[in-house]
Amino acid sequence: MTVSISEEKHAKLKHTAQKVLEKKSPTTREVAQLIGRMVSCFPVLEYGELFYRQLEIEKAAALKASNWVLENTVQLSETAESDITWWMINSLSSMKRIDHGKTGHTLYTNASNQGWGATLNGLTTGGGGLHQRQPTILTTWS
Repeated sequence: MTVSISEEKHAKLKHTAQKVLEKKSPTTREVAQLIGRMVSCFPVLEYGELFYRQLEIEKAAALKASNWVLENTVQLSETAESDITWWMINSLSSMKRIDHGKTGHTLYTNASNQGWGATLNGLTTGGGGLHQRQPTILTTWS
């Protein structure tokens, strides 16, 4: 079973994308509106999140450089323009699977201060408790 974007939502997305691409320097507000339309499609597009990050980075940089003024313009890179084009071409035909079929293997794990263990297809492994080791600080804050 799959889900996909509606034709109406695709039309709005495509119109906004074309508007941004047609301008040499769209406003930050226009880019933000396009990003909003893209993000609203994430639940139904398998690879949508891969093709918007550069646009998001450039929008954030433009906002910072303009002291958060949305009416200033953004100079889009070729990568950002390419990502917008991907959305225009693929957003209607792309879909997301909501059922990936039966699992082939199930790995069960458990860990505590007394020990750890794992089981996969009847094979088990495990070890001594975590209390045998000294705690390690993974992150320090200053």
